[in-house]
Amino acid sequence: DETAVYCLKNTEIEEELIYGKKDLMYTANVLHVLSRKYDNALIVVDVCGLGAGLVDRLIEMGDNVIGIDNAARSDEPETYYNLRSEIWCKAAEAFSGGDIQLQTDDMRLKGQLTTPTYEFRNGKILIESKSEIKKRLGNSPDRADAYVNGLYAMQFVEGQPIGGRRDRYSDDFDDDFDDWPYGGNYSAMAM
Repeated sequence: DETAVYCLKNTEIEEELIYGKKDLMYTANVLHVLSRKYDNALIVVDVCGLGAGLVDRLIEMGDNVIGIDNAARSDEPETYYNLRSEIWCKAAEAFSGGDIQLQTDDMRLKGQLTTPTYEFRNGKILIESKSEIKKRLGNSPDRADAYVNGLYAMQFVEGQPIGGRRDRYSDDFDDDFDDWPYGGNYSAMAM
């Protein structure tokens, strides 16, 4: 599997690093340096699997970091089976509404963004898991997961909640925010 690092400004990728077979400390250092380069940008890490240790190290280094547990409960549990499903569906809505116009030549990222399927489980939307995608296609959608997690994390940048999600981090920010989730001039890093 790959490690995908995207530095986002609004919905655009400002900088990217894609690599494999590096240890967590290497990735922690990469994210730390990039965060400083982009004015202490928020770092978002998928904490399922190895990501939890990465979050701990980044916190220890003094970085602004949020761990996303994609298996966690959705903020809209009557609609989405888990947080991963919510994140992917909100990104899909933004793409279909024309609010994201991703300018990239990365065909692998584009392909991964359009690959996941969904089903209804107990009346809720469930996005296909990474492991099922990997079995079906032979590779994990690491780039797409990093990108959509970065979009999701924008709600925690500069006090601007996106999509109305309010959770344990919301008390740190003002209640004044734009109606559209991806508006403004933000930076976030996703891994």
